[in-house]
Amino acid sequence: MEGIRRTSVVMFWSLSVVSILAWSCGAQSNDFLLQQCITNFDSGTNYYQKMIPADVLDQNFVLPLPIELQEVVTAKGFAVSYGNYYKIIRNQNYNLTYLLHQCGSPVPSVTSLGLPPANGTFQLPVRGPATDSTIPGRLKNLTLTETAADFIASPCVLKYMADGEIETVSDSAGNTTEVIFTAASEQPSYESNAVSFDATFDGGPLKRAEWIKYIATFFNAEDRAQEVFAYVNASYQCLNGSRSSSGVESKPVVAWLSFFSGAWTISGAPYKMQFDVDAGGLNVNADVLDKIFNVSNQDEVDEFHQFLKTVNAVVDESYAPDPFSYTLQNFTSNAMIEDLPAADFPFLASKRVIRLDKRVGQGFGLDWFEMAIPQPHVVLYDLINMLYPSQTQSSTYLRNIALGEEPVNVAIEPCTRSIAEAMEPTVISDPTVVKCVKAATTAQANAATRFCPAPWDVMLGGAMLAVFL
Repeated sequence: MEGIRRTSVVMFWSLSVVSILAWSCGAQSNDFLLQQCITNFDSGTNYYQKMIPADVLDQNFVLPLPIELQEVVTAKGFAVSYGNYYKIIRNQNYNLTYLLHQCGSPVPSVTSLGLPPANGTFQLPVRGPATDSTIPGRLKNLTLTETAADFIASPCVLKYMADGEIETVSDSAGNTTEVIFTAASEQPSYESNAVSFDATFDGGPLKRAEWIKYIATFFNAEDRAQEVFAYVNASYQCLNGSRSSSGVESKPVVAWLSFFSGAWTISGAPYKMQFDVDAGGLNVNADVLDKIFNVSNQDEVDEFHQFLKTVNAVVDESYAPDPFSYTLQNFTSNAMIEDLPAADFPFLASKRVIRLDKRVGQGFGLDWFEMAIPQPHVVLYDLINMLYPSQTQSSTYLRNIALGEEPVNVAIEPCTRSIAEAMEPTVISDPTVVKCVKAATTAQANAATRFCPAPWDVMLGGAMLAVFL
């Protein structure tokens, strides 16, 4: 049986499977485990024993049935357990259970395991994954999606769609793929092969990123997912608090805002608040979070303006049909401050009006929804450099419209990666981050050091090393 295509599971969320192939040093990870069907099945043999961490095996660990094997470090929304020849995935956000078994083995009875009926049963490893949401980012770190949607920010996915090697969801019948990852909040009744994937409901940046392990379980690619997340986690932790020595009085207050249907909303999403703090900023006061200001009501406009006068940096999340035409003028006009003195608003005076649409693909799909979720370390790096500007740094996902920065059309960028090649996580070659990651002594960081820039890369002054596919 032919092995699955080893491309990346770029984590997530829109169906733009954007690939960021970064420099990696060291040997490639081992090939995916158990890509062949079981022959001469024996229920007493543990076929997943190779996936158990070496330090556990060294302790002569006796395997129960099932065993909690997939180490979930930060995410709270899912759990994975293993039997000798099957896996049980629990989506704890929606109380959904999926039963996976290795091809060549019988389907185990969930009732005999004391579990409720499975919401879906799959033979491993699955082939031809598809998605109707923004999951592709994770799929690129593990295996490239074979079926995609219409709003794509990945040059490689666009190329392989044009070549006919990847189908679009609108052209593909549901029964042509073995699994469809969907953002649905409950098990879809119309697709027996649908799997609910809702990492965005996990609160923190790293929690959302760790859902790469959820997808990897369907491909017997747990080892690869552990490696990718280990590097992402270690890099994020090395950046986290890098500005913590700044006094509270000097830390910028950051507000995430969006304008829709004539009203401004201030977001209080936990992962955004976490990004602010980890980048060395401060959150806005809790009493304004999720508050709505209608621009047709002058009292609310005045209140909104008073609030803006307390903000040092704005993240403008407002939807723009054409990101290339969205400028600072659009923001100030929508906020009704275009005729007011810029000096009255700290974020204008300091020129920190941030957008999430620096990388734009087909159909104006944003790479933010495709790759930023699986790569929170890159987002954090971007935000730090937005709040504490440096002449030598450039951003990946964020752009500062107060400085006139424009989006980049990634759809026209060349694809140099084979469809069978896994995408590596983006490496941050800032010398301080490199030193921190290499100095880490935990098992997680030791695995993470596989992704390390060559010495000459460090001499680039901390520039982001990445080839956008």
